[in-house]
Amino acid sequence: LGKIRGVVQDRTIWEDTIFARMLNQHPDKIISDMDYNTYLDLFDNMVLRELVFPQLLIFLDCRVETSIERINSRGRNMEKAIEADYLKSLQENYYQFIEEMESAGVRILRLNWENFQPISEVVRLVNEYSLKPSNFTKWVRPLRKMGMENKANLPNKITVAK
Repeated sequence: LGKIRGVVQDRTIWEDTIFARMLNQHPDKIISDMDYNTYLDLFDNMVLRELVFPQLLIFLDCRVETSIERINSRGRNMEKAIEADYLKSLQENYYQFIEEMESAGVRILRLNWENFQPISEVVRLVNEYSLKPSNFTKWVRPLRKMGMENKANLPNKITVAK
């Protein structure tokens, strides 16, 4: 990144874990425990060891009902099947993800996005947070499941160090 002081993205690879977790937690077990664990192994080895850790995450938060209104107003065919239950689960998993990242030392800029805000205000807030090196050194994620209970008294969380 050389002289670049910071990078802003609207979505990151870090968020992929949210969708993998949702597929694993789905009642139909769309991703089995074994496949989920394999995904986490790949994520740990490829992402946690190779990518620059985020300095700041911007979280645009709104109610599920607002999301549904926006989806409907766009009128995109590919979005017509999105249900409120899915969005509620996605929101809950994002909240959990934000907590995990925050507890790992990543600064989170939480914005109420019920109403769109001018980009100049978002830029002002980002500058206020400033893009100093973050304290992010590890990511604590839930213990992997192997389709059995924790009879060995294993820790409930695993710390993945940089």
